[in-house]
Amino acid sequence: MVKFVELAHHSGFIRGMHHYNNSNKIVIFFHGFTGNKNESNFSFSRQAKLFDKNNIDSIRLDYFGSGDSDGQFEDMDFDDLIIQGNLIINYVKSLGYKEVYLEGMSMGGALAIKLANSDIAKLILISPAINMVQLTKNIFDNNLILPNGNADLRSLELSRKFQASVEKVNLFEDIPFLDIPTLIIQGTNDQAVPYENALIVKEKIRNSKLIPVEGCDHLYSSVKYMNILFTNVLEFINN
Repeated sequence: MVKFVELAHHSGFIRGMHHYNNSNKIVIFFHGFTGNKNESNFSFSRQAKLFDKNNIDSIRLDYFGSGDSDGQFEDMDFDDLIIQGNLIINYVKSLGYKEVYLEGMSMGGALAIKLANSDIAKLILISPAINMVQLTKNIFDNNLILPNGNADLRSLELSRKFQASVEKVNLFEDIPFLDIPTLIIQGTNDQAVPYENALIVKEKIRNSKLIPVEGCDHLYSSVKYMNILFTNVLEFINN
């Protein structure tokens, strides 16, 4: 079964889909930068359907300012993403789930790292963008700057507030030392998040396993790459 979910945030709502199968475990998806609850090539919605077949619940919401949620993209900052992430986690806990898993793609992986604690059963990091400071700097260095100081990113406004917030978090230098079963999947030909970053994450998270996907890009843009991702995530959740 699938139901629509709205969670109050600021003066509006964040919105998404809850897949439920009377399971005692649930995966919370966190999408990437400029992504949405379905993710690129529908990778999140496809995983949700795969999880349904394996009696695993899942929930995926658009961030405030993205997709079907209220707000504007320029409202986004990393501090607020952490608030939204905790809002979703607390909502899921209120439903009585015994095991809560976090799965983050790219920036969503960086967010999942910041949200992880001992209450989280497992952590799944898909090309975690711990280099958000450099990625954001590149956007401001290589795109038109609007009169209000925001960057024109393919018609989306990226705010200086967001840039300041990722600089403050700076995950590249400040990954928390976690002891949660963690799966890291990373393409070796990722032009957005270098493979070397995954090695840093693996070193910092004690109970972690890294799956390199040879030749794979940032968006897992082939049936082969996506099948590797899906197979390894499902196996990790079930074991």
